[in-house]
Amino acid sequence: MAQNIAAAFGRAMTAFQENRFEAAIADCRKILVEYPRHIDAWQMIGLSFVRLKRKELAVEPLEMAVRIQPKLAPLCNNLGEIYRQVGRLQDSERVLREALALQDKFAAAALNLGNTLKDQNRYPEAIEWFQKTIDWQPNYANAHLNLANTLLKEGHVRRAVRHYHDYLRLQPARCDVLLSLGGAYADLGEHDNARTYYQQAAVLEPDSSDVDAVLGQVELVEGDIVQAAANYRRIAARQPDCLLKRLRADTLCEIIPPSNASIDDYRTNLTATLTRLQTAPLQLDLEHLHSSWAEPPMAIAYQGRDDRALKEQYAGLFTQRISPLKLSPRTGPPRLGVVVTSGHEGVYAECLGRLVGRLACSKDLDVTIICSRAGANIIPHLLGKSTIRYLPLADSVPESANRLAAAQFDLLHYWEVGTDSMNYFLPFFRPAPVQSACWGWPVTTGHPFIQYFVSSQWIEPHNAQAHYSEQLVPLETLPAWYLRPPVPREPRSRADVGWPAQTRIYLCTQNLRKYHPDFDPVLAAILRRDPEGQIFAIDDSRPAVGRRLHARFAGRFPDVASRLVIIPRQDRIDYLNTVMLADVMLDTPHYGGGANSLYDAFACGTPIVTRPGQFHRGRYGQGICRKLDLPEMIADSTDDFVTRAIQIASEPDFRESLQQKIRERSDQLFEDHSAVQQHERFFLEAIAKSRTP
Repeated sequence: MAQNIAAAFGRAMTAFQENRFEAAIADCRKILVEYPRHIDAWQMIGLSFVRLKRKELAVEPLEMAVRIQPKLAPLCNNLGEIYRQVGRLQDSERVLREALALQDKFAAAALNLGNTLKDQNRYPEAIEWFQKTIDWQPNYANAHLNLANTLLKEGHVRRAVRHYHDYLRLQPARCDVLLSLGGAYADLGEHDNARTYYQQAAVLEPDSSDVDAVLGQVELVEGDIVQAAANYRRIAARQPDCLLKRLRADTLCEIIPPSNASIDDYRTNLTATLTRLQTAPLQLDLEHLHSSWAEPPMAIAYQGRDDRALKEQYAGLFTQRISPLKLSPRTGPPRLGVVVTSGHEGVYAECLGRLVGRLACSKDLDVTIICSRAGANIIPHLLGKSTIRYLPLADSVPESANRLAAAQFDLLHYWEVGTDSMNYFLPFFRPAPVQSACWGWPVTTGHPFIQYFVSSQWIEPHNAQAHYSEQLVPLETLPAWYLRPPVPREPRSRADVGWPAQTRIYLCTQNLRKYHPDFDPVLAAILRRDPEGQIFAIDDSRPAVGRRLHARFAGRFPDVASRLVIIPRQDRIDYLNTVMLADVMLDTPHYGGGANSLYDAFACGTPIVTRPGQFHRGRYGQGICRKLDLPEMIADSTDDFVTRAIQIASEPDFRESLQQKIRERSDQLFEDHSAVQQHERFFLEAIAKSRTP
C-alpha cells in the first residue's frame, strides 16, 4: 500500500513539475481516498490551485494540511501566504506568526509577514520584517526588493536605493525595478543617475509604454519637446482608444518658449485639440489616472495669458467621464481635510503648513492632512511633530476618492490643483461636499466641483473674479503664516564667494520656467544701461533647462549675453547669503515670485523691483510692497522697471534707505496670525453654508 501511494504521489509530482496541474490534483485526490491524512497530497492540491490562479480553491486543502500537522512551520507559511493572496489578512498574520514561532529565523515566513503587514498599510512594521528577513538571509533578493519598494513609499529614498542595488546585484535586471530605481534617484535630484537606469530599462524592454512614458517625461522637463512627443506618440499608437494617452501626446508644451508667437500658436493648437477630443470616441482609464500626466500642462501658467477658458475646456473632457461620488449628509464638528500630494511637501510646509498647524489647534475645526504615506513622514520632519492627524492617499485616484468620502470631510482644501495627476483628477470625484483651491498653484483650476479659490485682496486686481471658475475668496491679509527665514548672522562677503566686488549684481531667483520671452528685453536693457552690471539667475535642477534659456537670450541679445550668468543651485543658507549679497532682486513678469522667494528677500533686507501683471501669479510682489508701503519697488512699465532696478543697484544711499525701511517694516510679513484667523473664518462659513438645507 505504501509503495502504491508513493508511486501515485510520484506521478502527481511529475505532473506538477510539467505544469499539468489538473492531473496533479486528480492524482492527489486519488491518494486522499486511501490515505486522507497525506499532508503532501493536500499541499500539492493547494499549490496546484495557486498555479492555476484559482487561489480561493487553494485555501481549504492548505488548511487541511495544517490541521493534520499544525506544528510544521512550512505548512503554516504556505497557508499564511495564500490567506494574504485571497485578502484574509488577519488570518494570514496570525498563521505566519505561528510559523515564525515554530521555526527560528524562518526567512520565507518573515518575508510573507512583511507583505501581509504592508497590505494592511502597516508599513513601518512591514519594513521591520523585511529587514529581519535580510538579517537572517542576506542574499534573499525579493526581501531586498520588497524592502526597497516599501521604504520608497515611506519616503526613505536613500535607503531604498541601496536595497534596489542589492536586488540588482542578486538577480538579473528587471524593467520595473530599473524604473523604480531611476524614480528614486529622480526623487533625490540625481537626474543623471535616474536617466542611466531609465535607459537600461529601455534596452531591456524597448517597446514598453511605461519606459516611453518615463523617458518622455524626462525629455519634457528638460525642454526636449520633440523627443518627448515621439515617446508619447508611440504610447498613444499602442492604445489608440485611450483618452489619457492621446491627451498627453497631443498637448505637450515648451517649457522655454522661443517667442510670444510660439506661445500664441501653441494655445491656438491646444484649443483645437481639446475641441477635437471632446467628441472623440475615447475611453477614460480611471485606474491609471494617477500616473497619466494628463493634467493640463503646467507650462501654460507661465505664458502670461488668461488661462480660464483653456482650463474649463480641459476640465470638460472629464466631467462627463467621471461620476461624482454620492455623499451622505455630514453631522458633528466641522471636518477640514488639507490635500498635499507627493513631491509638494516642502513648499507646502513653508507656505501653508504652519498655518494649518495652527488651524488644528482650533476648538471649532477638526483638521486632517491628506497626503502620501511618504508625505506623512516628510511633513512632520519639516514642521516638527504635532497632534495633527494624517490620512494617507491610496495609489489610485478612485481609491483615494473613496477613502476621503468614507472619512466624511465637510471641506477639502487643496494646496495645489494641477501640478500632478493626483491633485488634478481627485476633485472630479467630489469626495467632499465643498472643495477649495488656493495660491499654492496660483491659477484657476477650471474645475466644476471646486467652489472656492482662496487668495488675498492685496494681490488680486479689481476684475479678478473674471479670471476664476471658482468663487474668489480675497482674504484681508496676505495668505501665509510664514516663519522668518534663518538669515546668516555673519554673511560671507562677495570675495568669499568669488563675486567681483565692484560689479552691480541684479539677482533673479525665480524658477527659470518663469522667464517669459517678454523678460528678455528687460534684462538686456538693464545690462546695456549698466555696463558694470551682471544678472545672476539660479540654475534649474535639470541644467538642460538653464542652457536652453541662455541660448534663447543669447540668440536675441548676443551683445550682453555673457553678463547673464546662471549660477549653481545652493543649499538654504548659501542661498540666503546670495540674496543678501545682491544689490537688487528682479521679479519676473506674468508669473512672479511667491511667498518663498519674496519673503526670503525681505528677511534678508534686499530690495526688489516688481511690475504687477494682470493675474494673481504676477502680483504677489506688489502685494507685499503695498502692505509694507514701499511704492519705490513697484514699476508701472517696462522702462520704469529698468530705471528702478538700476537706481537701486547703482545708488548706495537710495538702496540703504530702502533696506532700512524693509528692516523696520518686514515684521508685518512674518507669523501673521490674522491669516490663520481669516482662513478659519472662511472654512467654518463655507462648511456652515454647505450644511444649510
